[in-house]
Amino acid sequence: PTKYTVRLYFLEPIETTAGKRVFNIALQGKPVLENLDVYKQAGGTNRGIVREFKGVELDGTLSVTLKGTVGLPVISGVEVVAEP
Repeated sequence: PTKYTVRLYFLEPIETTAGKRVFNIALQGKPVLENLDVYKQAGGTNRGIVREFKGVELDGTLSVTLKGTVGLPVISGVEVVAEP
């Protein structure tokens, strides 16, 4: 397996309040972030945030799992860059 940096892009697309959409994230089946509240972290609606994870080992397939604890998870983009 090769190591990669994975960047996940998020944006809360609807007018809401903090705590209405909270979720956990796993990469390759391993938990990497718990209780992400995009609205709260970004400071409002239509404001993006990026979460970066280095050293993710891939053997050809990236598995991203979003599991909602409150509401449904949302993701806007994924970037995968090979590490030197």
